[in-house]
Amino acid sequence: MPTAQEVQATIAVYIAEAMYMDVDEIGEDDLFSSFGLESATLAKIVARINSRYSREIEVREVIPHQTLKEAAAFIHEKLDATAVASGARQ
Repeated sequence: MPTAQEVQATIAVYIAEAMYMDVDEIGEDDLFSSFGLESATLAKIVARINSRYSREIEVREVIPHQTLKEAAAFIHEKLDATAVASGARQ
C-alpha cells in the first residue's frame, strides 16, 4: 500500500506529463483549472492511476477534488479502503 505522499507524488508526475509542466510547477493547493487541466485530461490521468494501482476509480469521483492535495487524499483513501476490504475477505 503506497503512502499518501507517494500517491500525491505519482499524481503530480502524471499531471505534469499531461500538461507539459515540471512537477515543481504544481502546488499541492493549486486548482487544477489554474493550469488548464480539463476533465478529458483528468480522465486520462485517472486511467493511469487505475492502471498503476489496479483499481477502478471513476473520474466523476475525482472531479470534486480540484487540487493535488485533495485528489491525492481522496485516492489514497480509496486505495486504503480497498486494501482493508480485501484484507477482510481473506
